[in-house]
Amino acid sequence: MSDGPPKLRLATNKTEAELAKERALGELRWPTREMAANLFRVTRGAGGPHELPRQIIDLSSAILDAAKHSNAWDIWSVMEEVLGEALTDPNQSDIESSFHTIVRGSLQTAASNLLKQNNAQEAAGTCEILEGIDERERAAERFREERRKEFAEEQARIAVERAASRAEKRAAAKTAHDAKR
Repeated sequence: MSDGPPKLRLATNKTEAELAKERALGELRWPTREMAANLFRVTRGAGGPHELPRQIIDLSSAILDAAKHSNAWDIWSVMEEVLGEALTDPNQSDIESSFHTIVRGSLQTAASNLLKQNNAQEAAGTCEILEGIDERERAAERFREERRKEFAEEQARIAVERAASRAEKRAAAKTAHDAKR
């Protein structure tokens, strides 16, 4: 019989290697997110450029650690997923979706400018920005149309209630008038 409390162990079908791989890939998420966000901010004239060296080292360390437990595909797949989360949300509205299209186009344009790429790359970004603007205008028009329809329905409901109220008042007045006779 043991003198101390029983040791708790997590019941799982995963091997230690699989758990180490999951842990290492999970540890890759935050440094990827943090450095990318700061790069975006620095690019637009904000952010902390002084933090970039530390963030690069943190991300490099996380990549090296993940490489001990997984292959390159797993690593870039996690990084791609993390970066994609900034611009995808299955629950987003049409207006939010159009905003993300504009941002994707802006990122394409900024990347093309940074790398001094040809006009085709920059044009692709510009097209995506314009597509996002068009999407936003269509979504805004649908929203306005829905509000107009709701307003018209509310106005019709109010008109019916007022007419019913006037009819009730007339009926009550007639009943009171007839009662006086």
